[in-house]
Amino acid sequence: MSEPWHDVEWAADYLAVSTKTVRRHALELGGVRFGARLLFRASLIDRFLETQSLSPRRKGGGGLRRVS
Repeated sequence: MSEPWHDVEWAADYLAVSTKTVRRHALELGGVRFGARLLFRASLIDRFLETQSLSPRRKGGGGLRRVS
């Protein structure tokens, strides 16, 4: 059985963010459009999150930055 697809509301709940944020990052999260619906798979969201590691900035940069 293949992995199920989920809607924007599910993805927002899964990520603990707003639906607006999910829509804004839909391509990065692996979202696909099916008619008027935007759908996501948990495994694609997880893969995106794994690539978003943070590391401290050097020499008083004061904050975190994304490392690709």
